[in-house]
Formats: sequence, structure tokens, C-alpha cells
Amino acid sequence: MNSPHSLPGVRPRSFLRAGLPALVLLALTSATPSATAQAPGAPTDPKLIVLEHGRTRVEIRPWNRGMSVFVDSIRVSGGSNLVITTPPWAPHHYLGPTEPVVLAAREAMAGASSAEARPRTVTLTHRGKDDVFTATETITIADDGSVTQVFEGRFHKADEDALAQYQIAAINPTLIVGRNFSATKRDGSTVRGVVPVNPRGRTVPETTLAANFTTVEFDSRVGVLRLEFDTPRPLTLYDHRATKWSDPGNPLFWLGDLGTRFRADDTLRFAMTIRLPAPTPDDSAPLALERLATVERLELAQSWPLDAPPVLMPRPKECSFPDEFFVLRRSGESQGSTRIHMRAEPLDGPAATLLARRLREWSVLAPTNLPGEPPSPGFVFEPAPTGEDLPPEWYDLSVRADGVRIRAADERGFLHAVHTLRQLACARGDGAWGIRGATIRDWPSLPIRGVHVFTGGQGADPHLALLEDVIGALKMNHIILEAQYIHWDAFPEIRHAEYGMPKTEVRRLIERCRALRVDLTPLISSLGHMAWMFTNNQNLDLAEDPEAKWAYCVTNPAVYDFIFQVHRETLELFEPAMLHIGHDEFHHRGKVPGRESSKPYTVEQLFLMDTLRHRDWLRERGVRTVMWGDMLLAKTEAVDATHAPAPDAAKRLRDAIPDDVLIADWHYAANPWTDLRQSLDIFHNAGHHTLACTWNRPHNITGFARAAYETGSLGLIQTTWAGYSLDEARLLASIQQYAAYVLAAEAGWNADNPPDPDAYPWFDRFLRLTGRSQLSYANRSGWTVDLAGAANLPLGTPEERTPVVEPRSNGSFGDMQTSPASDAPRTWFDLGVEHSLANMPIGGTVSMDGLKFRVGADGVLLRGGLAREPALPTEVTLTLGDENSAGRSFPTARMMAFLHTTNFATEPGRRVAEYEIEYSDGQREIAPAIYGETVFAYNDGGASAKAPLVWSGRTPAGAPVWLHVQLWQNPTPQRPIRALRARSANAPASLILLGVTGLE
Repeated sequence: MNSPHSLPGVRPRSFLRAGLPALVLLALTSATPSATAQAPGAPTDPKLIVLEHGRTRVEIRPWNRGMSVFVDSIRVSGGSNLVITTPPWAPHHYLGPTEPVVLAAREAMAGASSAEARPRTVTLTHRGKDDVFTATETITIADDGSVTQVFEGRFHKADEDALAQYQIAAINPTLIVGRNFSATKRDGSTVRGVVPVNPRGRTVPETTLAANFTTVEFDSRVGVLRLEFDTPRPLTLYDHRATKWSDPGNPLFWLGDLGTRFRADDTLRFAMTIRLPAPTPDDSAPLALERLATVERLELAQSWPLDAPPVLMPRPKECSFPDEFFVLRRSGESQGSTRIHMRAEPLDGPAATLLARRLREWSVLAPTNLPGEPPSPGFVFEPAPTGEDLPPEWYDLSVRADGVRIRAADERGFLHAVHTLRQLACARGDGAWGIRGATIRDWPSLPIRGVHVFTGGQGADPHLALLEDVIGALKMNHIILEAQYIHWDAFPEIRHAEYGMPKTEVRRLIERCRALRVDLTPLISSLGHMAWMFTNNQNLDLAEDPEAKWAYCVTNPAVYDFIFQVHRETLELFEPAMLHIGHDEFHHRGKVPGRESSKPYTVEQLFLMDTLRHRDWLRERGVRTVMWGDMLLAKTEAVDATHAPAPDAAKRLRDAIPDDVLIADWHYAANPWTDLRQSLDIFHNAGHHTLACTWNRPHNITGFARAAYETGSLGLIQTTWAGYSLDEARLLASIQQYAAYVLAAEAGWNADNPPDPDAYPWFDRFLRLTGRSQLSYANRSGWTVDLAGAANLPLGTPEERTPVVEPRSNGSFGDMQTSPASDAPRTWFDLGVEHSLANMPIGGTVSMDGLKFRVGADGVLLRGGLAREPALPTEVTLTLGDENSAGRSFPTARMMAFLHTTNFATEPGRRVAEYEIEYSDGQREIAPAIYGETVFAYNDGGASAKAPLVWSGRTPAGAPVWLHVQLWQNPTPQRPIRALRARSANAPASLILLGVTGLE
């Protein structure tokens, strides 16, 4: 991830769905099989070190994944990382293990071992920049399978302190939630409790299980897991799943040193031994069951979900949905045409144009304003009611059987109404195409709602697709386009082969933004983040530090000949009202000041000189300046992104910068909105307007949106740091960042009442909006299967809830004190029924987002690594068809829909099970159930193209839960299907089959 906003704890998503519960996010394309499933021996990844012995496997990768430990292919710990930095947090001396460290250790192992040997030990030699920090780390698998890690390091800067933060282990929540734990403290006392199933807070003090301990022991789901430590440093174990730096794609329990100081004469020493669970005898043979299953014919096995209120994004402020339907006359129908009546010109012009375009996509002919003709059913654009104080972008929409009426306060309001109509369009069960009945009055909570995105080296098509299907469709009205890699006419020598974008492509985006009334503000990174200026090793004479290629020299007049020529071309191309000049993290790399001409000045002075020069130049041309705000905040003034050296220096800068400079205040921590508002208040009190800028942490988005609303900020901008080019490959690689646009659009529109980020299915909705989901609404006949004969897992009912003792924080930075749960009643995989699917719809044929399934009170559970009871089947065969006088008649299907989930999360790409489809002629096809691609745990809110989300709800305890459906395209739909076979792959997670439906 090429993010210029490098914050402590901000990491690219690892997509390790490790815990329970977990909001995890992605498998759009076929996932790579987990390393835990690879054959023993040398790994194929050159950046991966593997140690193996018996049931134990250790994997070591560069920052920030570090060391992972597995037993029986089940992950115990999912990573480690080390930060050696200058107190309180910057600049960093070392972030490890680095890639060179891992590569050197791997090469040393290769030279010391035969090709056939399975190495059991490795030594890593860590070196910080200029050898200011050095360390050795030895990792060994002992004969008994335990893993020992010994780390010793030294800091070599005399008379200076260093700060060490060391995540030694990241414990897999799946193994320990709901289970007993104990910790022996340094004073010999013991802390005992139960690991909470759901996070009990959002801060480290609230979620700390134990502190200052020497051993931790868990009664895990695979046996007793014990960790022993020998270090003088204080260690902490806390629940990281919902803290401000948590990654929803990588839930974990954090174990290590949160940060202690040490000096040049100190040895930084950590020693850990992980004693893994002893092997459990497993004498159970595979158990294959075969059952007859009744097939129920359905006239509509799939339909538009008209039995439930429509899902509108963003959620309207006021709405109701009468049982009416406006039928659209499609081309070739004889009942007459649908008219567009424009009575609010010129405000309704862009909306009428967009509506006509949408109607053409639906094969609906809609003539506009035919003079002299009598009124006919259609769309009527009317002026807004007079005498009301209407907010900007307000609209009123009424859909009845006899037509559609739209009223709005301005052009954008009319456009928003048309975007809403697009979401209301559907087909009835009789096949009639039209628009669902609705009464909506709606307006946004924030004036500006938008995204920050880069230009693209492969053209504007990805931008245009996002603009049409997501940004515009979800009523956003602003794009900050990071544009420094445009092909500048004056400087062809810095055109980037990969990131560069021709102006002709930029103009395509500009024109479409204007048509949709989406404002476009260009961003040209200046002062810092200047790699674009030095592309192809050009302009190094203008760099403050030519080796760093990071900042230009403020005291060199030739710099402004360059940068202002770029600005001239920018203003000519975009004709913008505002220009974003960047200015974040100015002095984070290289020597600043570095040039002799700059050394008489401080960083603060250089920053201010450059900022004022930009602002004055732009003001002369009638353009407002926008800039990032991190250099104007000190450590005590915000939750993160505070790069001023001290509060007094930050205040001097804020006071010196004119009030007309708009501050793009970026913060990416998932703190409560009451914390996130601090910096907005500071800027507002200094006289500046602000934009609250978020990243792809769900709680960050909703929290900062609320803070923006409460403080009177101008708006919310969702930033994207996914490489310096938006193209299809990078979009897929970082799709979770683009999917977050959906949540940002919802939070910005409803900033006064943003959605619950843990329950809002933004990822699945993004896939559907962009046409990447395999589930598309249609009316189809088919059949569904009654699983009652094979069902073995009671789903429970809310009335069956049983209380479970769970730990609660004592509110201090200490230990959770609770009673063990050994005597508490435990059901639903030893978690308690209050953490189950007890609230899901059951009984008869139920509709899941338009798909019909026969869902009983019990599901079909297969045996797996964490559910190994001998009575559980490893394979279940369902023989299909209805009995008749001639025997059994078998159904056919073009597509199969498997409503299923797993009891726990596991690594993406891991095969959980497979479905074998057996035809009446004996031929077979396989549909694999791959975690993160076609199946998810019930507490995993992720989505993929092949496993759309079809139901969401909550456990009896209140935690969000989801159900996904695997869609399998039958390659031979004409062949009758005799049987379906569900076969376990013996993964840690077990398959739970809840329903099967065939679509014809």
C-alpha cells in the first residue's frame, strides 16, 4: 500500500480471517491456498521461511507479519512485529523483520541444510538504518514440538532513548474465545477468567486480559496452550479485535510489550516458549451418511424481494413504501409510452437527461414534454414547494401506480431522486417491469460528501465506472483527484510509465463529473511526497535531499518555476474552484533541512514559507487552497496524524495560515466520535473550515462522520491509498478500500445518525453496485430441498438462551477478573446459544433476499478440525427427487444455491468442504466450498462475487451475524441431478448446510 499517511498500527489488510466474531472482508477472485495447506519442504514464496517438525509449523515473513505458529495446520499465533522508534513515536529506527533480514536468513538456511532436510531452527539478524539498532533472533522447534524464540537487541545511539514496541504473538481468537485462561504474574499471583466471545471495549485498558505476567495458559479448542516468557519488560495481553487500530480482516488477541524505553547500554531481551497442545487421540473413522431428501417445486424459486422494504443507499431521512407499483411500458409493448414531464426547468435538466438514459437501459421509451398532448402516466419534475426553508440537495419523491412525481430544491436534488428511482426499479412476479411504490423526503446531513482517489495509468474507465455505479449513484458530490501523475505538457521527462494519465482521459472524467454535478478538486502533492517530481531521476537538483527524493527545496526559486507551471496546466485542465496542495508529512524522510540554503530555517519556517506562497499564487487566480492538516497538529491535539513538533509550534502555524485555506483533516484511528472531533474543533476555533478525511476502518468512517456533523465541518472525504494509479488490477488488489466508499456515502449522508459499522453490509453492496456479484435479481422457477432427514445441528430459538459467564474489564490498565466458565451451561460450539443463529428465519420455505430455501429448525453439520465428535458425519449424501409410479423423478437446474456457513472462521483460500453433484447418468461435478470465496463463518460479514450475502441479523446476545449463499453454475443444466453430496475437507472450520435450492 502506497499510503503517504504512515501511522503507527496502520497496516495493509492481511485478510486473515482469524477470529470470532470477525467482520472480515474479501475474496473477490480465487484466493491462493493458505500456506498451512502446502506440502512440507521448501516454500515457493521467496519471502517466506518455514520451520517444521511433527505437528508444528512456523512461518516467518517480513514486516508486518513476522512469525506465525501452527499446530495440525491450525493457526495458533498469526504474526509478530517490532518497532524501534524515537519517543514518543517518530522517526522510526527499525520496523522488523525487514525483507532483507528474512531473505538473508533464508539464504543462510539454504546453505546450511540439504535439499531434503526440514529445518527446525533459524537465526535472523536485524539491522536498523545505519546500524543504529542491531539484534539477533533465534527461533527453534524443539523435539516435543514447542516453539522457542529468543530475541536480543541493542540501541547504539549514545545519550538517546529509544522506544520498543514488540508484538510477540497474535493469538487466534477462534481457539480461545469463550474458553478459560489463566496468567501467572511477576509477583506470583494468578489471574483467571474467560476469554470474551465478543469484544468488551475499544481501548487497551478496557480489553486487557492480563498484564505483567510470566506465563499465560489457555484451555483452547485444541487443548492446553501455554506461553512462557523470560524478559524484564512488562507484557500485556489484550483483545485487539475492536480497538482503534484493529483490522477487521485480521482479528487477534495482542500479546507483547506495548512500549518501553531503553538506552544504548541496555539489552532488549525477549524469550518466549509456546507449548502447543498435546495430540488428541482420534480413532473415529470417517462417517458417511445417505438420506432421501424431498424436493419441493417452486414457481418462483427466485424473485425480486418485494416481500420486504427496499434497501436504499443511503438510507432516506423520511420514507414509507405503499403497496403500489408503477408499470413502465417497455419497447414493443402496445399499451403506450411512459412520458417525462419537465415542469421545473432549468433545474431538472440534468436529472431528466439521466432519467432518460436509465430508462433506455431498461428498454423503456420515454418521450419528453410533447406539447399539446394530454397528460399521460409518467415522470413529472415539479418545482419545490414555496414557503419552506429547504436544505440544499433536498428532494421529495412519490411513486404511485399512476406515475412518479419528483420535487427538489436544486439540480442535485433532482439527480438524487433519479438515483433513488434506479434502486426502486424491479420486476413483479408476473414479469411486469416498473418501480416500487414509495414516498420519500430526503436531504444530506453534510454539504460535501466524496472520495479521494488517484488518476490512472490505464485510462479513465475505472473512474467512470465508480462514478456511475457508486459515487454518483450513492449521492456523493465531490471527488478529490490526486493528479500529479498526469502527462504534463511542459515536463514530458517525468511521465511515469505505469502511473501516467493522458489529459484526454482526464477530460473524459471531468465531463462526466460535470454532467452528474459532482465537483472535481485536483490534488497536486507539493512540498513532501514529491516522488512524482523526481520520476526518471529528473529534477534532483531541486530536491531538499536528493537521496531521499521526498521533498523539494523551498529556498530554491527554480522549484516554483516548476510547481507553478504544473499548477497552471492543472487550472487550465480542470477549471476548479479549489486546488489541494498536499503538504502532509513534509519532513518524514531524508534530511530536512538538507541544502545549505535551507539550514538557516526550521522545518516550521520552511513549511510556512511554502504554504503561503502556494496560497497567495492560487488566490490571485481565484482558486481556494486545500491542504492536509497533520503538520498543523501536535501529539496532544488529535488521536493520530499529529506531525507538528509541539503544541505551540502547531498553534503558530494555524494562526499564520489564512482562514480561507480549507483543511483536509485526516485521521484513520477508529476512536469514538467524541475523540475524533478534537482536531476539528481546534481548526474551527482557529477560523478554518474543514473536511473530515477517513480511511477504510468502518468505525473510523462512521465516527468521523458524526464528529464532522456535530462540529459543523463542511463534509466527509473517504481517502484511498491503494497505489498511485486507479486501474482494474489495483482495484481488485485493494478492493476493500473502494468498497468502503459505500459506507462513507451512507455515513456522510446520514452523519447525524450513521449506521452501525459492525452490521452494515457495505462490502456486499459494493459488489452488487459494481456488477461483480453473481447474484442478480430475477424471476426464476426451481425447487428446494428438505434437509430434515440429515439435519443434526439445532439452530436454537431465542427462548433457549442460557447465560454465560464472561469477563468484563475493571476499567483500569490491568487484568480481567472473572470466574471460570467450566460450570456454565454451554451450547452452540461451547459458546452458548446466545452467540448462535437462534434468530435466523426458520420453518417452511423462507426468502433470503429473493432466494427461496426450505429451512428447518436444524442444520447439517460436518466434522472438522474444531468439531471432531465421532457422531458427526464426514460426508452426507442427499438423494433427490419425488416418488411417483415410475420411480423417482430427478430435478434439473441451471444454477445451484447453497445456503451455508461455518462454525468458525479460518484462513482465506482454505477448502472447508466440497459439494459433489451427481447426475442421473452417474457423471459428477465438484463445487468446492472455499473459505472467503464461496463460504464464510456466520459472524463474518465479508462478501465475495461467488458468495453474496443474503441475510443479516443478530445473535440473541446482540452481535451481528450474516448468511451467505454459494452460487454454482451448472455446466450441463439439462441433465437431471440424482444426488447432492457434501464432503468435509477436515479444515479447522466445519461446514453448516442450511438450505439447497436449484434455479431453472
